[in-house]
Amino acid sequence: MKQLLWWLLAAALTLPGCATTGPDYIPASPLLDVPLSVRVRDSDAAKRVAQFEIKRDWAALGALAAPYVARDPGDGDWRLVLGYARLQQNNYAEAVAALAPLVELRPEEVDAQNLLAEALRLSGQSDRARLVLERAAFMHPNSHVTRFLLGEVYRENNLLERARTAYSEAVRLDSSFSLGWFGLAKVLARTGPREEYDLVLQRLRALDPELAGAVAEPAAPARR
Repeated sequence: MKQLLWWLLAAALTLPGCATTGPDYIPASPLLDVPLSVRVRDSDAAKRVAQFEIKRDWAALGALAAPYVARDPGDGDWRLVLGYARLQQNNYAEAVAALAPLVELRPEEVDAQNLLAEALRLSGQSDRARLVLERAAFMHPNSHVTRFLLGEVYRENNLLERARTAYSEAVRLDSSFSLGWFGLAKVLARTGPREEYDLVLQRLRALDPELAGAVAEPAAPARR
């Protein structure tokens, strides 16, 4: 189930969901505040980043970013591109290696903190992921992505009330954030109350019917 989030993320990077600037598509990830191609200062390289994202060619994206990082290890933007590509390739060790120095270099960079935490979580380092995210939530209280990822960590560790609070905060900060509603529905399917679960699922269906279909029905009458 840990892979589901990144399957959903990859599915979000399709042309109908992309933002545009002039004739060029800029793919927008639901887990990034700043699109990858916007971070790249060279216009030709930025176009290639966008093209690889649209094609979901993560190996090519990583191959593009790696030489830039090798030439200038302090280039935080290319480090983030590389970390994102490695994360999409399920290469969590290299994602952590790319992103951890960036978090130290740019503590204000919430995207780096979020992606690092997700790489840690997916590699089985849940406690480290939680610490990164709790720090990020303190530093960036308005990041709905951070709250969502905290919900993922808490839910996987069966801290369901904390997960519910984190997901609720994510959708309070961004009411159109379908992944937040998805996480909240998954928790409510286990904890209830059923009436709240039904309302959340209704909201999710309005935003993303396909995602709503991935939520399991409660297996037993809702508690509480």
